[in-house]
Amino acid sequence: MLKSKLTSNFHQMIKASKSALSAWLKTLNSLSESLKLTEERIMLNERFIDQHEQNTDLTKIIADAKKIMQKKKQKLNQTMEKIHLLNNDEALYEIYSHFKHAEISSLFNVELRTLCLTFIDRITVTMKNNNDYSLSIDYRLNPFVELENSTDQITENLLERLPVKPKGLKQTSEALW
Repeated sequence: MLKSKLTSNFHQMIKASKSALSAWLKTLNSLSESLKLTEERIMLNERFIDQHEQNTDLTKIIADAKKIMQKKKQKLNQTMEKIHLLNNDEALYEIYSHFKHAEISSLFNVELRTLCLTFIDRITVTMKNNNDYSLSIDYRLNPFVELENSTDQITENLLERLPVKPKGLKQTSEALW
């Protein structure tokens, strides 16, 4: 079933992936701008403290804030770089071609589980009478689960800490879909 889904939805999956990657990139670009504003505020506060008083507690807080912002910025840039590398027709075609031409029956159990976790979103088992059941499988059109999780995590963490929220963004991961 998975092999037939991969083959029959090949072009739809590329299109859905491009759409998701573009949406993530748009969200992360907006967060990047907000991150820059936050960094500017930290620098302004640092200059203000330097000019008016020598409070070592505030100086340490500013230094810690700068370190945190640097780490957030680095993670954001790494994720954006991954998205840029994937978000073109050639890269996506190559990725999906590997799955389309894979001989699924020759894969080991670990490889099959990984493939299923990548392309299956949800499996619903409905019990019927006489110990019978029906099975419903919802497939992902976008296999970039790790990138999705990373993007969601960055978005949620940054939105919590930014003093000015980017316009037009929701605070949940649902905004990315």
